[in-house]
Amino acid sequence: MMNHKLLLILYSVLQLSIAQTSDKKIVCYYTDWSVYRPEGYSEFNEVKALNENIRTLLAIGGWTEGSARFSRTAATPDRRSKFADSVVEFLRLHNFDGINLDWQFPGFREGSREEDFENYVELVKDLRMTFENESITTNQPRLLVTMSVPSELEYIEKGYDLLNLQRYADFINILCYDYHLSYDPFVNHHAPLYPLPEETGDHPNAKLNVQSTITYLLDKGVRREILNLGIPTFGRTFILEDPENNGLGAPAKGQGVEGEATRERGYKAYYEVCKDIRNDNWTIVYVNRSALGPYAYKGENWVGYDDEFSVRRKAEYARDIGL
Repeated sequence: MMNHKLLLILYSVLQLSIAQTSDKKIVCYYTDWSVYRPEGYSEFNEVKALNENIRTLLAIGGWTEGSARFSRTAATPDRRSKFADSVVEFLRLHNFDGINLDWQFPGFREGSREEDFENYVELVKDLRMTFENESITTNQPRLLVTMSVPSELEYIEKGYDLLNLQRYADFINILCYDYHLSYDPFVNHHAPLYPLPEETGDHPNAKLNVQSTITYLLDKGVRREILNLGIPTFGRTFILEDPENNGLGAPAKGQGVEGEATRERGYKAYYEVCKDIRNDNWTIVYVNRSALGPYAYKGENWVGYDDEFSVRRKAEYARDIGL
């Protein structure tokens, strides 16, 4: 019988495409609130019939789930063992190829504990060992164990022992976005690749960018080949305090209006941003195309996002540094 606690924290599925001629990975999150629609698993996994190199993973966690249940599960050998066994059972039952752990965040938020730093390593280790033993016993390909890690250095330092986690994880997704959030008092792009020329030294934005996060991880000894660079397919939206003052750093008075489909203030999917620009004649501004994606505005509404060009730049960056 599957552990009920695991069912409660299922929230999305992840598609992994591995090119046959390369060890590079394209990892795509597909969120369907699967805790409410588990019958969609089999339908989703039909995607594997399209390409023999596609692997599907089931992700658990996320911001809504929080930290408390992860912290309790990781706290003792018995709980970790039961969790690992239930994961194997569930993944095989629904034809997934592995798991993606999205604990937000060990050592932080209500229900966390100081021991999360060490316990998370033990949890990932136990999952890996359970997956390996199950593969030997059943003569099936080993299930993958993967994880997502935030870009904020404070969260990483307190919650993620990456030097040891990388020993057991097949790969680690670094969520390189939300460096700025829509409830901040000033508008800004949430996923810059590089700092702007003026954002150096002690500037508050000097380290709030992809390059700073990845450089920090590599300098700490995390293997570059295990890292995947996360690129957002959404924008962060704001309400401008003064519609005439709409540049980066302009004062904001709140989160932007919700999108028609996503229905979340401060957030719009890329296709919703494109629809606003096309149908409602928003103005697009490119401040520095080498450093960050564009922003767009109309009246008091403002959104920063990645477009095709900025996504390409990030992919080139990942390729050039060997991720």
